[in-house]
Amino acid sequence: RDKKKTKTLDRDDDDDDGVGGDEPESKEAKQKRIDMEERLARGETIVDESGREMNLERLRMESRRAYLKKRQEREVTLLKQSLEDEEELFRNQKLSAAERKRIELGKQIIRMVEKNENKEDQDDGFYRLPDEYDEKDA
Repeated sequence: RDKKKTKTLDRDDDDDDGVGGDEPESKEAKQKRIDMEERLARGETIVDESGREMNLERLRMESRRAYLKKRQEREVTLLKQSLEDEEELFRNQKLSAAERKRIELGKQIIRMVEKNENKEDQDDGFYRLPDEYDEKDA
């Protein structure tokens, strides 16, 4: 009886690869992806469709960059919401020096992130020095 359930679950798992796409992945594409993952796991360097060399370390770096970008966006959103909530709740309240300092620090972090995002939009292939020194003088 348990074997029948297991076989049924195995067949169900074959239909959906867990990626969450609308269309199930074709058997050829799935096999190609599995072969590529196995080769990468063995430490081989492969060339993808766009002509870039890919190895496991490079994939890890790209995955980490994507994760950190999403995490930064999530943290900034949470910080903005927190500051808005505190501003609304404590609008007519007298805040302690530590609370004012924490709120100002949060606002400064948001300004810095937004300024950094604007600079990333100016990507013209040239290296730009940080403006950190200019901000200290002001």
